[in-house]
Amino acid sequence: MDSLLVLLIHLAKKWGEGSERRFWQVLWDEILDDPSYRPSGYFYDDLQKAICNSGKQVFTLEGNKRRFCEFIQYHALAPLSSFHAFVSLIWNAYLDEDLFNANYRVDDLLVGRIVAWLKMKFIGIDDSQINDGFEFDGKTYSIRAAFKYAFIHNSMDEMIWLVQKILMCIDRKYYREAQTSPQDYMDIVCDQYVEKLLFGQISLRKQRLSTQSNILIDISRAYAAYELDEVGNPVLFMPDIRMIDFNENQIQIKVFSNEELITTQVRYIVGEGLRRRLKRIDFQLFDLLPQIPSSIHLRLELWGNAQLLYSSQELLFRSFLLFTEFHEVNCTP
Repeated sequence: MDSLLVLLIHLAKKWGEGSERRFWQVLWDEILDDPSYRPSGYFYDDLQKAICNSGKQVFTLEGNKRRFCEFIQYHALAPLSSFHAFVSLIWNAYLDEDLFNANYRVDDLLVGRIVAWLKMKFIGIDDSQINDGFEFDGKTYSIRAAFKYAFIHNSMDEMIWLVQKILMCIDRKYYREAQTSPQDYMDIVCDQYVEKLLFGQISLRKQRLSTQSNILIDISRAYAAYELDEVGNPVLFMPDIRMIDFNENQIQIKVFSNEELITTQVRYIVGEGLRRRLKRIDFQLFDLLPQIPSSIHLRLELWGNAQLLYSSQELLFRSFLLFTEFHEVNCTP
């Protein structure tokens, strides 16, 4: 049965569109001489055991209805038009200046945020609409049920692996870099489709960006620090923060000196969906000097929905500030 599962997935690579009944009929016609053959319930039980033996789980609906058809199609990347649609979605995220900005790193935590967001979106789709196009950013992608069920039922790690694999293919083709590892079926079909996406591009970067855009992945990574601005003035700043899961649109920033509130700002979340973020915050230290004694004991807090989201606590306390070029020098002995 394990060998039959491999064969079914291999044959399904040729599958286009059609009903579940037609899908199975096409596969049986490839394997058997008897066109009237219909598998029994025991066959599906054995097929499920083979799937479990491979370390996978068959897709299921409410009431434990098993979806072998979509499981096989997903692992066969079928229909290929659905896989192409998913690659197109990742391609557009890759080029987006507010997301990857054509500069992917294998340790980029944004991949996990995208997978979690897609899981949430696909879980909310009614089964009667599971084969409908998926709308994202004003575009409709013909992603079919197999890929949607994969996001619903598979682990985060497995789907992160899938998105990372596609991003690595896109990134390599975008910069015209050589393939350094053996190619599997997904690499081949992804390469072929990305070549089509690249065709007609007016300009591609000749070199990678030397630095990655400093957008923090979420509020749990927030930090505040000191640096010099473009004209050499010292500032207290906080980088851009992604606020994908934050439901409010307003943030209050408070700055304290020696436990006394000295200034506040109200900022609004910009962007929609995966682009939601709090833009960089800057406070000119020269403006705060009249309220700072000889030692710098500043604390920055972020508040949203009447809750404290972040506090720098004592991380900004200094006896003095020293900079090299634009960055603060750590003078801790």
